Amino acid sequence: MNYPYQGRDLFSEPESYSYAQCDNVSYLENWQIYRAETAAKLKAQVLANTEHQESGNSLDVDCPDALELAGYLRETLDDLQNNDISLKKVKARLAPFSVKYEVFKRLHSHYDCDFKKHEKAELASLQTYLLFSQCLGLAAEKYSVLNFLSTHLKINDALSSIPPERFSPKQAELMISIIEMENKLIQKLMNST
Repeated sequence: MNYPYQGRDLFSEPESYSYAQCDNVSYLENWQIYRAETAAKLKAQVLANTEHQESGNSLDVDCPDALELAGYLRETLDDLQNNDISLKKVKARLAPFSVKYEVFKRLHSHYDCDFKKHEKAELASLQTYLLFSQCLGLAAEKYSVLNFLSTHLKINDALSSIPPERFSPKQAELMISIIEMENKLIQKLMNST
């Protein structure tokens, strides 16, 4: 298998995706194999039910205007799942962070009211990236926003590059469902062309 975005931690060594060769059949086949292998490893992690500690992103700061990204994404996810959000609002909530990820290849735990990184923010947690990917996937599915799908795929490349033992069983199950959603989105896109 030769999927070009595997074999290294894409959070530590971000990928620029310059001139991605994704227009041939072998690319898609290799992507599907890679994601299936990732899901299988994550399923093994769930079955092993190993102890796991996720480092949190609790910002101990007296700053009422600090937006905690994970909480913001949970709220957005709830609205998406309940069909309680317009396309305009989805774009307003997700686009700033989609652009940040596309440009900087990372997100942070907290932002100020202008969506700039809070001065005391840490790098976003694994759980935050999972939430973001889930939001992007649902938004891409509900509203056919291709730039959200593009960022969703890139974040999933990065998430797939993380060793399975870094996922809690619950996170592994979520990542498996995200991979399934991603596959359905790609199939839908392929069927529409």
